[in-house]
Amino acid sequence: MEETAMAPETLPTSEGRILVVDDDRGIRTIIATVLKKAGFEIQQAANGQEALDVARTMRPDVIFSDWMMPVMDGLEFCRQVKADKDLKNILFVLLTAKTETEDKVSGLETGADDYLTKPFKHVEIIAKARAGMRIRNLQKSLESKNEELMRLHELKDEFLGMAAHDMRNPLSVIKLWADSILEGI
Repeated sequence: MEETAMAPETLPTSEGRILVVDDDRGIRTIIATVLKKAGFEIQQAANGQEALDVARTMRPDVIFSDWMMPVMDGLEFCRQVKADKDLKNILFVLLTAKTETEDKVSGLETGADDYLTKPFKHVEIIAKARAGMRIRNLQKSLESKNEELMRLHELKDEFLGMAAHDMRNPLSVIKLWADSILEGI
């Protein structure tokens, strides 16, 4: 009987995890569909409170959140994300129809990392998502390198402690002999 070689099954790789938050189901679905087709793993929420719960379990790389929502609006949601030690490094993009400079400044001063004005084009949301992922990947790389530097710093301290100890023993013997010679023993 002839055996046929089967190609190994390949699983699709995700471009990153994104949380889409908007009280308008239609807008939320469009954004989610566009980003899903671009290769991102997507979760959705209808308001800031629901999104906070999802973010704590999902740990998204990027959050796209509407500003004006019931229960908890986008600004309060952003404040809570940025105040949470486990979520604070998530890239946060505010989505809104507000176009005044004061609104943009207010949103960014709340802690949002970027701002996207509605209506937007599909390519624009994909570009923001990819830019956000580049930033998150650099952030993760820096965090990893920082952890490695801390580990190396601890190893250096441990090594210097052992070296100092190991040098003290022969120096003690030399000092004893020197003292003995000086005392004429």
